[in-house]
Amino acid sequence: MAAASESSGFDAWMQSHRLALLLLIISSMAMVAYAMFNDGFYQGEEGAHYINMKEFWEQPSKVLGNWAKTGWKILFVVPGLLGKKAVLALSVLISMATAWVSFLYLRHQGSRFPLLGIVLLMTQTFWFGLSFRPICEPTAAFFLILACYLYRKNQLLWSALALSYALTIRQEMYIPGFFFGLYLLYNRQFLAAFALATFPLLYNLFGWWSTGDPLYLFSNAFKAADFANKYMRPGFDHYLLMSPLVFGFIGILALSAFLGFVLFRKLKPDAIILTPMLIYWLMECLYSMKAYPIGASTAGNLRYLLVISPLVAVAGARALDHLFDAPDRKWVWIIWVPVLALMARFCTYEHNFLEYASFRPHRYYLIVPALLFAISFLFRFRSKMSYFLSLSACCIFSLIISHQPLRLANRDENSTCKEIADWCMKYKYHETRSIYQSMPMFAYFYDRTPAQFPKGLQLITKESVERSPVGSIIIWDSHYAANYGPVDYNYFEERPEKFLPKLQTYSPDSTVAFIIYERINR
Repeated sequence: MAAASESSGFDAWMQSHRLALLLLIISSMAMVAYAMFNDGFYQGEEGAHYINMKEFWEQPSKVLGNWAKTGWKILFVVPGLLGKKAVLALSVLISMATAWVSFLYLRHQGSRFPLLGIVLLMTQTFWFGLSFRPICEPTAAFFLILACYLYRKNQLLWSALALSYALTIRQEMYIPGFFFGLYLLYNRQFLAAFALATFPLLYNLFGWWSTGDPLYLFSNAFKAADFANKYMRPGFDHYLLMSPLVFGFIGILALSAFLGFVLFRKLKPDAIILTPMLIYWLMECLYSMKAYPIGASTAGNLRYLLVISPLVAVAGARALDHLFDAPDRKWVWIIWVPVLALMARFCTYEHNFLEYASFRPHRYYLIVPALLFAISFLFRFRSKMSYFLSLSACCIFSLIISHQPLRLANRDENSTCKEIADWCMKYKYHETRSIYQSMPMFAYFYDRTPAQFPKGLQLITKESVERSPVGSIIIWDSHYAANYGPVDYNYFEERPEKFLPKLQTYSPDSTVAFIIYERINR
């Protein structure tokens, strides 16, 4: 009788909205503290996107385009105007809202452990370490899981609208969106099918109004072909091998269990979760193929997988719910032994948030929490409470030992950009000279848009440099200026009578060269 009462009390506790909110508040506090400690950047684009939010108020069309991710950027233009802390606050709020909807989805589906959805998401390495940053993927993830939840609530119109908004954030969503549209049409849900096109149509109208192109949506989509081979293609298996870094080792174990249970018919497939997750993941793998180039190269950018992070968490939570009292749960080791072996062999190297340093020694300790997690299923848990707390402890332990802080000092080209910005501030060049540069972080360190520089801040192109007035400061770098100008350093070396080198330096990792020139003659 006492055991039944205890079980009943735990069930109410696990389903509690208040407890879920408390868990999210604690998570948000930890995330904000982590954000304050990590003053570095995952990519220089973070600073460029922040400045772009501010540029909306100078020229709304600045947030148009594939790079700007219009649907995401529109949500951030007011926080962008208020400053960096406001952008951080909204980013954390969206991250927490995504975890909240994951909890609601599992609760609605009858899960006994819906809080595991929050735990599995918030302890994913990339979600905890990147979702508070000014990047679009967490917002796309929110609208995707929201669309899935509303579908389960049989609110097809609102589900279609949520997915429709996700289409304006990441183009990869058009493929699962297309299949969802066919599903709606097949089931004669014509209003919902029309709603699926709502935000892309509004986006096209915005583009038409700004550029005069009535087919802006399509014209802009084809511009991606200009960058088809701009970056390397790491190979089809890249996003598979790197997935433990993104979702965490335990996240991959839980997901592999779910896929195995579905494959062997021990669990019903959750099509509304599996379909977009697998399609999106497959698309990123296809974009990375070396032998048969498809679409624009992604350079192996791992943050793209954040879009399906809540789906991975929900699928994993469903598997763990099944495993609690499954009579044959030791069967899961048939899946986990090879998965653990593969992760230990290929996924325990040092990394640069893009690829593994396979020439370095293995760091096998990274797999220890996942191994403890798996071993725990060889035993029977005394209660649901001990089950939940044990699994949560393993997830937190895994996050703690696998996270890799991003500090600005002495790390990469962004830290060198900060040094150059400080150098320009020291001599007040931003007030007295025209500045030409291509680094996305430069304006971020000033917290100004290019239009707010008194003498102007312009991108480096051959045309702009040729027109630069005497006295201009030109900051050339081998990453952005050389590739996007494109302007090679030989352009300046061949014109010594016009451009005087003032400073030359390299990024701490020796991957990017910087040369600062002064225009001395027409």
